[in-house]
Amino acid sequence: MGHDVFLSYASPDQEAADALVAALEREGLRCWIAHRDVRASRTYPAEIVRAIEGCRAMVLVFSAHVNASEDVAREVHLAEEADKPVLPVRIEPVEPEGDLRYTLAAVHWLDAWPLPVERHAPAVVAAVRELMAAPDAPAASAPRPASVPRSMPGQRNRTPFLAGLFGLVLVTVLLLAPRIRREAPRPPPTDPEGPVEAEPGGEDDPPTPSLGSDCDRVASLTVGTSVSGTLGPGDCQLPDGSFADFYGFRLAAPTVLQIELTSHAFDAFLGLRGTGADTLSVDDNDSGGGTQARITRRLGAGTYRVIANTVSAGESGPYTLVARNTTLRPLPFPSRRGP
Repeated sequence: MGHDVFLSYASPDQEAADALVAALEREGLRCWIAHRDVRASRTYPAEIVRAIEGCRAMVLVFSAHVNASEDVAREVHLAEEADKPVLPVRIEPVEPEGDLRYTLAAVHWLDAWPLPVERHAPAVVAAVRELMAAPDAPAASAPRPASVPRSMPGQRNRTPFLAGLFGLVLVTVLLLAPRIRREAPRPPPTDPEGPVEAEPGGEDDPPTPSLGSDCDRVASLTVGTSVSGTLGPGDCQLPDGSFADFYGFRLAAPTVLQIELTSHAFDAFLGLRGTGADTLSVDDNDSGGGTQARITRRLGAGTYRVIANTVSAGESGPYTLVARNTTLRPLPFPSRRGP
């Protein structure tokens, strides 16, 4: 049997989470909390996935500890993937950071501070009931057999992506379109077998330069997992002197996708090119915060290419690239504050 509520929390906040569980269960709402409900001989990741898939809503006990917890970020992402509404219950006056800042941007908060959290339990119970009574709220269901989520660490897939499907012409034309830089923009290259339509206001295209075999490599990017790489000598070097790696992925159906390039060694620059149902050219420099790059976009079914790149010539170092499903719709419950 599924549970009504999945409790997501950072370990230092277990006391507050237990207090909310007690208050919710006194009102007949079945809860799942990891330290109590993980079954013997089962792994935590598989049990957490199973519990999230079987619940009707997630209550997130939010604090500064959550901002530093990768496990909580993964749980919130899994809830989003499973279309489970999330109710953040803030137990101290802090704001979300990193991935959580984006994920929770459209979500209304319930403040449960100052502590103790028991003072605010009636408001939490009322908000959860309202959340589950919404017309599009999911019903509790028996969870599927335990499985490891697609975004669990340790997964890597950099096998060649559909080698031979597209020739060098499409790769160079679609992947090496001009990037929006601090310097003057450059016009897109011309396909030697036919002209490429310029964007509005563009000029005639120059011939495509010869970039060498390092620019022919296209690795696989699997949605829901991350890949690690390094930019530097031996990689493709673009005409402006910057290094770049290329990745490809295919979407079988329309989806909202978030692609993020992060590095502590260089200023990240991210490109997305569509070669299927969506013909597009999108670039980003710093939407991920600081020197990190992020693109969030609704994409149609088709084949896409990602450029992992640096802003300036000569920059190099390690990076992480991830593509994940996300949503642009707000979650269905009103803003409220505890007593």
